[in-house]
Amino acid sequence: MIDSYHALGTRLKSMHEDLREFARMISKMVDTDVLIVDANLDVVAEALVYYEIYTAVDTNAFIARVLKEKKSLVVHERKQEDACLSCPAYNTCEIQSMIGVPIFDAGHIVGAIALLLPKHRTEVLFSSLDLVVKFTENIAEQISGKIKDRNAYNQARLTGIEKDAILDALEEGVAETGPSGLILYANSRFKKIFRLGETVTGQPLQVLLPHTYLAGIFEGSSPLGERAITIHLHERELVVIVSCKEIRSVAQPNKRFIFSFRLSQEVWLSARKASTGSLMTMQWCEKWLFTPQTIDRAKTLAVSGQSVLIVGSEADLNDSAAKAICNYSDRGGQGIVSVNCNNVSHELFDHYVLGRYGQLARADKATLIFYNVERLPLYMQEALTGFLKQGAVYLGNVRVQSDARLIFTTTADLEQAVAQGHFSEHLYYRLKANRLIVDSPLHDPARLETLLQTSLSHYKSVLQKPKLALSKHAMRYLLTRNWQSVREVNQFMESLADNHEGFLHQADVEALSNHFATARSNTTLEEVKKAEIEKLLLAGYKKTEIAEILGIGRATLYRKIKEYGLQ
Repeated sequence: MIDSYHALGTRLKSMHEDLREFARMISKMVDTDVLIVDANLDVVAEALVYYEIYTAVDTNAFIARVLKEKKSLVVHERKQEDACLSCPAYNTCEIQSMIGVPIFDAGHIVGAIALLLPKHRTEVLFSSLDLVVKFTENIAEQISGKIKDRNAYNQARLTGIEKDAILDALEEGVAETGPSGLILYANSRFKKIFRLGETVTGQPLQVLLPHTYLAGIFEGSSPLGERAITIHLHERELVVIVSCKEIRSVAQPNKRFIFSFRLSQEVWLSARKASTGSLMTMQWCEKWLFTPQTIDRAKTLAVSGQSVLIVGSEADLNDSAAKAICNYSDRGGQGIVSVNCNNVSHELFDHYVLGRYGQLARADKATLIFYNVERLPLYMQEALTGFLKQGAVYLGNVRVQSDARLIFTTTADLEQAVAQGHFSEHLYYRLKANRLIVDSPLHDPARLETLLQTSLSHYKSVLQKPKLALSKHAMRYLLTRNWQSVREVNQFMESLADNHEGFLHQADVEALSNHFATARSNTTLEEVKKAEIEKLLLAGYKKTEIAEILGIGRATLYRKIKEYGLQ
């Protein structure tokens, strides 16, 4: 019978102290023993005047019947109660009468109050029975009100805790102020950015962060919105992106402001992460770059969290596979740091890769891709083997620790390089188990045709050439053309869409193919250098970093930037 109440839980247990006071009050007023039980028949409070203790309450007891029938009950003489008659202690029990009143919460019965009367109190109380029952019912209603208040308090407290947890999880520093600037709330990130203590609540924001723009918000002279400002704090100069919005609500009609702050360098890093391959997905690669088997293997390696070796004849395809693996993994949102082993002077490798501010340290929590790993010096290969084992490397006496995931790409035959002593046997066999073989679509007619059609559709859309189409013979010619790389296919199709309209025949495509080949053969070394410098500048590298990557002096780099007209 009582099992039906178990789902309600034991809501009264958390009110133990309050219920003890209620029990004492009832007992004092009517001079009798009082028990309060919850819906599971556990005694949650008692006030004992005449009897020493009540242990477990049986499911057949009088108070259990109060719970079952959900109404106030009265037993004038215990011989009228079946549960009492079957009780082993019936002959020695001194309880003469019983009064029971249920306790409700939101329409559900959650407990009951029992008054247990000895013989000398029965006659007195039953002479004014209605008043005693009404008094006890009033106490039950007060308990119900306490439950409601406590539920509301707990819900508000839970909501507040959830709000704090959500706001503390944000990357931005968030502060809420009143109309004059006094801080009503600030999350942990806000305090961390500006190195403030826990006691920021109640302090003026414009005093903690002195800046005319912030002061102007509360004076009505600064526009709301987003802008970059520089704040000077204790010999620190912080460039932050601040956003401010005004809020009002029915519950709080007075004007308030919500501020969010983010360090400008973090905004730049996030933008850079977004530009380093974040659009390269497994789904995109699966459309035309890789076979289903390659995609399945790449996904398996991505979620493994382990280091990966990507082997393929085309560097661009290897790059696509590396970025897709990164973005499919749980580190996808942390960005990509890269090392092009072809471009870095060996004299600079140590500090550029392993230094305290090197690429390995920068890639903490993110993914570090080594392109053309076969070009790494052997001692560097051994150092990285040690890093894969221990999560740290030493450069001189400096220990550099990082939680970077490493991905290596190569177009070389590393087994042959190991046999010839040109590549670390330890590193290769550590990576071999997590190897991804990337096949080019250029050698598969079906995949090549899909590549050509997909590329053409893309550039038709971008360049707004909806009527552009290839004849059957033109497509057959492209399928038999000697392509050097997937990049060349895309460059060719972009040029085709840029220079033509309507329906194209084989002769049109052949003419462009010949021109394209001639233009490629005339590309000078200077144009290649210019393209490399421009790419690194656009990627956000500092000029000192670019000089290190390209293995040239800073003066030479500045001269080249000026000569090429690059900004």
